[in-house]
Amino acid sequence: MVGLVVVSHSSRLAEGVVELAREMGGATVAIEAAGGVETGGALGTSATLIAAAIERAWSEDGVLVVMDLGSAVLSAEAALELLDEGHWKRVLLCDAPLAEGAVIAAVAAGSGASLEAVAAEARRALEPKTKHLDRGAPEPGSHDAAPEPAPSPSLTEPFCLNGIPAAPGIAYGEVCHAGPGGLSGAGILLVRDLTPDLAALLDPSQVFGVACAAGSPASYGAGLARSKGIPAVTGLGDAVLGVPEGMELLIDCEAGLLYGEASREIGAAYRFRASALEDSARRARSRVAEPGVTKDGERVEVLVMAPAPAGAEAEAAGATGADGIRSVLTDPEELAALLAARKGRPAEVLAAKAATVEEFRAVKEAAGAEEGVRLGAVVAVPAAALHAQALAASADFLSIDTDGLARHVMAAGPEGQADYLEPAVLTLIGRVVEAAEAPGTPVGVHGRAGGDPAALPLLVGLGVRQVTVLPQEVARVKESIRGLEAAGARSLATTALGLDSAEEVRRLAAGFLGADAGARRPQMGTRQMPETDGVAGEGSDDAGGTRR
Repeated sequence: MVGLVVVSHSSRLAEGVVELAREMGGATVAIEAAGGVETGGALGTSATLIAAAIERAWSEDGVLVVMDLGSAVLSAEAALELLDEGHWKRVLLCDAPLAEGAVIAAVAAGSGASLEAVAAEARRALEPKTKHLDRGAPEPGSHDAAPEPAPSPSLTEPFCLNGIPAAPGIAYGEVCHAGPGGLSGAGILLVRDLTPDLAALLDPSQVFGVACAAGSPASYGAGLARSKGIPAVTGLGDAVLGVPEGMELLIDCEAGLLYGEASREIGAAYRFRASALEDSARRARSRVAEPGVTKDGERVEVLVMAPAPAGAEAEAAGATGADGIRSVLTDPEELAALLAARKGRPAEVLAAKAATVEEFRAVKEAAGAEEGVRLGAVVAVPAAALHAQALAASADFLSIDTDGLARHVMAAGPEGQADYLEPAVLTLIGRVVEAAEAPGTPVGVHGRAGGDPAALPLLVGLGVRQVTVLPQEVARVKESIRGLEAAGARSLATTALGLDSAEEVRRLAAGFLGADAGARRPQMGTRQMPETDGVAGEGSDDAGGTRR
C-alpha cells in the first residue's frame, strides 16, 4: 500500500493535514508529517525531517509526497539525495494541493491503488471545488479588451431554460420572489439557491414550485422541498433571476425545464402529463402497504426512522406503509434506555457514532444478545467503506450515510454539502455492497439519497436493497421501485461509474427515467397556460404530482 508524506513550512499545519487524511484513508495507510525545522518550532522545511518521514512511511509500493510552498519542493528534492537508491526511485513528489491532495491520496492509497494512480487522483483533488466555484464564470479575456458578455435569452418573451431535476412534479403559476418582507405573492419561487433557512419556510399553499439559478439536488434545501411535495429545479443559471414579475411559468421537475409564457400546445401536453402523474400518485397511495418489488422481481425495502422502537412516533412511522422502522443510537450510554423503550418489540438500532470496527464491537458487546434486537453499523467515512467487510461480519446490517460519505469523499467539511451521486461516492457504495456479500449482511442507505428520484435507480443498480426515507416519501419511493428493472439499473450504475461528475450522472439518470429534456423542448409560442379542468392541483402529494 502506498505511503504518504505531508510537507509544510508549519509543523502544526502538516500535523493537521495528516490528521484529516488519516480520518479519510483509515489506519492502514502510512501517513507521516514533515513540517517546520528541527529546532525552535520555527517556520521552514528540512530535508532531513522529510527524509526521515519518507522512511517511516516507506512501502515497497512507493511513497507519495505532497508539499505546500515553493521552497518545500526544493527541500523535498534534497531529501531524495539522503535516501538509499532503492528507496528514492519509488518516491514521487506530487504537485497536488496540500490539504485536498493529501485527503484524496489517502483514500486512493487505502483502496490499494498504485503510486501513479494515487498521484493522478491527488492532482485532480481541486476539480470539485473548481467546478463549483467557477460554474458559469466567463473565460478570461485579453489584457487589451474586456471580454464580450455571453448572450442570454430574452426573458420578456417566451423561453425555456434547462436545469437539473431536484424535486419531482409539475407546477405552474406566476413569478414570485423572496424578500425581507416575505414572498411577493403565490406562484413559482425564483431564487439563486434553495438554502436550508429558506426551504424550511416554504409553504406549499403559496409556493407551487421552486426554480433555482444554482444549487444542487443533493442539498438539504432540495431534500426539504421533496419532503414537502414542492417541485424544484436547480442549475437554471443566472438568467432565471431576471424573469419579470407577473410572467406565467411552467416548471417540469421531471425533465428539469422551466418555461416562460408557454404556448397552447405545450400547455395541452403538460395537462395530459399532469393527469398521468395524478393517477400514479393515487395508485402509489393505494398500494403503500405492498412491498416495493422491481419489474424483474428484486425486492427493495423502504424504511423510516423513529426516535425509539415503540411509542407514538414509532406508531405514526409504522402507519406510513414502510417496511420497517429504525432507531438511531447517538450516545452509547443511552443504549439501555433505548432497548427498554422497545417494550419487547423487535427493534433495529443504528449505532451512529461507532465509526470503526472496534467502536462498533464495543457497542454490540454492551447491547448483549437481546432477542429481537438487530444492531446496524453506519458507513459514513471512506475508511469505514474500505473496511466494510469487517464491519459486515460484526453487524446485523449496514447503513450508508450518503450525505456524510459524500462530504468526506469530496472534502466538503462537516458543514459543507457534496453530491452523493459523484462517481467516487457511488464507487464506494458499490464496494460496501460487494464487501457485505460474503457474510450475507444486508446493505441500505439513509440520508437524502433514498428520496432522490435520480439516486434511486443507481442505488438499486449498485445492489442496495434497503432505503430509509422520510415518512411522506414512502408511497412515492415504493412506486418508483416498482417501475424499475434491476437489470437495467445495474447497467445504468456501471455507466455512471465511468463518468466525471455528479452533474453528468444526474443527466444520465434523467434520461434513464424517461426525462430527456431535449425531446421535450417544443417550439415556443404565444401565451396560453393549461386550464385546471381535470387536473388535481390542490396541495401536494407524496407521490410527486402537479401543483398550481
